[in-house]
Amino acid sequence: MPDIVIDYELLNQLGKDTDTLKHKVSDARTGDHNYSENEIGRVAWVVSLYYQAWSGAFKHAWDLLESLSGTYTAVAQQWFDQDAAYAATANEQAQGFTHAIWSMKKQAYDNWQKLSHEPITVHGFDKNGNPYEIQTTIADPDKPPEAPGDEPQHYEFTSADGSEHSTTSTYDSDGKLTSNDTYVTDGDGGMSYHEHTAFGDNGSYTSTVNHPDGSTTVETVHGNSDGTGTRTDVYTGPDGETTTTTYTGTGVGGDHPNPVWTNTDPDAAKDDDGGGDHDGGGSNGSHTGVGSTA
Repeated sequence: MPDIVIDYELLNQLGKDTDTLKHKVSDARTGDHNYSENEIGRVAWVVSLYYQAWSGAFKHAWDLLESLSGTYTAVAQQWFDQDAAYAATANEQAQGFTHAIWSMKKQAYDNWQKLSHEPITVHGFDKNGNPYEIQTTIADPDKPPEAPGDEPQHYEFTSADGSEHSTTSTYDSDGKLTSNDTYVTDGDGGMSYHEHTAFGDNGSYTSTVNHPDGSTTVETVHGNSDGTGTRTDVYTGPDGETTTTTYTGTGVGGDHPNPVWTNTDPDAAKDDDGGGDHDGGGSNGSHTGVGSTA
């Protein structure tokens, strides 16, 4: 069975074209059509009668075009939002890999500088068994490793379809990641996705995602040293309406975080086994939540 492929770029353009057609129909329906014979001759009454007779049909066509435009655009935005979230994760990982390689090169270069410029005393014996001392270095000062260059804090990628992905990261003095700022656009289509995440201690972070439909998700996690934590998701729709969901969790921090979140709302939906609502670590669009459901 062949794979199903949805071209959301085409859907997005179709939504725009349908919206343009909708406005043209609206202009035809609501415009002034009371022409005089001096303007267009004896057919003036025929034109006026035509628009009167078809006013209902124009209104019906406008309603259909309004619905189609909204549907095409909404589907395109939802599919792009999902793909953009994956693309953002991949771009952030690529930036992380680039920084990790730089860190290894810097460590090797720093070690070479230390070991090639700080002499040590080596004790030995000559062929007659007499002890002697020489000053030398562990690393050859004439054979430096590759210089690491400037610390990489930005990674960008443009795909064959024209979509652009960029990530800017910040690090503390120890090289620990403190924030990611990622943009994904679909090129000339006009859709965009933006995510900013600031990281703290014990698995804490705040992630703000601006979705292509104009909605926003803010996910805030506070982790404790014992691995427990709380999470608050605030979703603001395109209409400004806000929904807040809170969770408690375990396995939040540590070297290998695997958070399990439990919805604190007593009215949260029950699963088939009768348990509370659990979440595996992150709202749609956030790339900081890893974990499993319980």
